[in-house]
Amino acid sequence: MYAVIAVVAVLAALIIRFRNLGMRPKDYPPGPPTIPVFGNLFQMPRSKLHEGLAKMSAQYGPIMGLKLGAMDMIVINSYTTVKDLYDKRSSIYSNRVDNYLRNFGYNLMISNRDNDDVWRRQRKMYHTALTSTAATRYLPYQRFESIQLLWDLLNAPYDSFDALKRYTTSTGSTITYGWRVNRADNHYVTRLFEWIESYTLVGIATQVTEFFPMLRPIVKYTPNSLNKLNKELSRLTIMERDLWLDLLREAKSKVDRGKLNPCFAGDMLTNQDKDGLNEMEMAFNAGHAWAGASDTTFNTLHGFVKAMILYPEVQEQAHQELDRVVGADRMPEWEDRNQLPYVRAIVKESLRWCPTAVLGIPHAAAKDDEYMGYKIPKGASVVQNVGDIKPRLTKVVSLLTSSLSFQIWGINNDPVRYPNPRKFDPLRYIDDGMLSQESAAQADPALRDHFTFGSGRRICPGMQVADRSLFMVIARMLWAFDIERVGDEVIENDAMTTGLVAGPMPYKSKCAPRDEERAKLIADSWKEAEGWLDEERNYSQAWYEKEFWKK
Repeated sequence: MYAVIAVVAVLAALIIRFRNLGMRPKDYPPGPPTIPVFGNLFQMPRSKLHEGLAKMSAQYGPIMGLKLGAMDMIVINSYTTVKDLYDKRSSIYSNRVDNYLRNFGYNLMISNRDNDDVWRRQRKMYHTALTSTAATRYLPYQRFESIQLLWDLLNAPYDSFDALKRYTTSTGSTITYGWRVNRADNHYVTRLFEWIESYTLVGIATQVTEFFPMLRPIVKYTPNSLNKLNKELSRLTIMERDLWLDLLREAKSKVDRGKLNPCFAGDMLTNQDKDGLNEMEMAFNAGHAWAGASDTTFNTLHGFVKAMILYPEVQEQAHQELDRVVGADRMPEWEDRNQLPYVRAIVKESLRWCPTAVLGIPHAAAKDDEYMGYKIPKGASVVQNVGDIKPRLTKVVSLLTSSLSFQIWGINNDPVRYPNPRKFDPLRYIDDGMLSQESAAQADPALRDHFTFGSGRRICPGMQVADRSLFMVIARMLWAFDIERVGDEVIENDAMTTGLVAGPMPYKSKCAPRDEERAKLIADSWKEAEGWLDEERNYSQAWYEKEFWKK
């Protein structure tokens, strides 16, 4: 008798617990109708999910509510709503969604951590070390690395992918740690991208536990011998820790010997007592700065090259401006930016047209809130992404791997604000001379150039460095080369990879020197630059004295 009562009680508790699973809460933002347990999971588009979400948003308005199993998912679809929630209510919308991955590692990934004391200390270090003044200080690195980029493209005109990858990882490593990447197969770079790719796959594999958190204990406590997921997470935890600590300790050994040159890690180590970061916090802070700078900048530049192939008239107009302002006898510099409005506009349009995001994780509501008469529950996931995995359920579930890029996709492609938004048209920005941080700080969100760098307290702290890096490469590639299609290859305008970081689908390209004079200047410039490298192909002390200490 007691056993029957116990079974009935358990069943009743389960019915009460799960009766509303997948159903829309009262006064929830508008959205498509749900089905029990799964909510809207099976209504998500099976491909081009970012475009599907944009279409749904057009139907349901500037704020849309979806139910993904037990998860409350709020999709923001207008720059006004972004400003209202992320900026004006940043104390509420700066948290991160709880996820299974937090059970592993050290919870020190700044993009994945809640708005707590550790996060604020990490964030303060970014803001202190990546100001406009600091970003300008790092220009010598970007000048040097862009010369090798041009040399690499001159000698391997069909290999822009590897040349751009080397450039972005090298500028990232020099600014972060003070050492450069001479080749794309550098052992630290190999470890970095192995971690990024493996972490992305594991993140996708854990997504079902975010929609149905009641499954987490089952996954968590299944022995590793029977649980490949936890075994892989444990491996990645050790891989990440060892990589970041190896890099930081190498930098620290140089500080101790008085040989570390200007870089982010050096600033942290020098100011450790004042900033209050311990070794592990500094290691993860620097490591994620390098990872973020490398992957997102690469994808933006990869998108730029694709745009130049698809829109040759843009390239021709840029050539005319560069020939008029710079000429063929020198390379463009950052200081030319104000005199190159069309090239400057190409940089902005590249960021709008092909947005990327670093390990994008959704914002979460820190408490119950109300907006436009709708209730946003505490813990709701705000700003969602799409993924690209093959099985139908996992493809839908991949929505959880949230990246700002495809929430931003809808805002960056608002046809009212950007007529014919999928056309690459720099003239949208021809009169906009603002840098990204200046534009984001404007009170009126309608005046902001684009939202690729995010918003609120989670806005990208490295945008000042990114502005300079992108301008230097784009201006110099346009000055030096005709960027051409290879053969009759069909390149789709909107074909993109999706996931933690978005970018163009693979394509072929050729960078042909515009004339012999420019080719010779590139060769001569690289020959001179090589002379400033030491035997390990790093910057020599003589170069640092020339570029930093004697100025």
